[in-house]
Amino acid sequence: MYYKTCTKQNKDSNVPLICETPTNAIIIYYSVSRFLVILGDYRTNRKERTEQLFKLRRVYVHPRYNRRRVTNDLAILKLAGKVRYTKTVKRVRLAKPGQNFVGSTCIISGWGATRGGGPTSNILQFTRVTVITSRRCQRSYDDIFGRVICFLSNDRGSGICDGDSGGPAVCHGVLAGVTSFGVDDCLTHYPSVYTRVSYYNKYIRQRL
Repeated sequence: MYYKTCTKQNKDSNVPLICETPTNAIIIYYSVSRFLVILGDYRTNRKERTEQLFKLRRVYVHPRYNRRRVTNDLAILKLAGKVRYTKTVKRVRLAKPGQNFVGSTCIISGWGATRGGGPTSNILQFTRVTVITSRRCQRSYDDIFGRVICFLSNDRGSGICDGDSGGPAVCHGVLAGVTSFGVDDCLTHYPSVYTRVSYYNKYIRQRL
């Protein structure tokens, strides 16, 4: 599994955040108030005057999230402040319930490693991928449900990797998925599995 950043927490804002390793084995105890959300960032190792920093007001973890099976892999971060929309910080529409993207070319992005076992990137990376059917995805992963959306890289040399979890998959200007998991070593000929936003549209909107 890909490395999960500290974005999952129980309902009570005073309980610990859960940070998962590739073996899903580590829990680190910190309060939500210890973390910041940064918008508008491009290079993580320098300030660019485009960043907006926010504390977290609350984190909603799906009540049926299952770490072992990696199902309902979704968390919503509620910011303690108002976002200022700019050239580098923009809204994205949520996929509508039932919206199907099979065959679409989409863009995925993140600061994850650029090779299996390598360090994470300081510069935001992106690549194009194609949405495949659930049946095709099941050839690589037996335990696949309709709550996920699967992608194959259009470029054999690129795809999601360690550190990309929670990142977006945008199709035709719509948020179609949120990075969930893939295979070890970041092999790009295996599908990348994302939480399907269209399935959780109502759940997300109820907490915005």
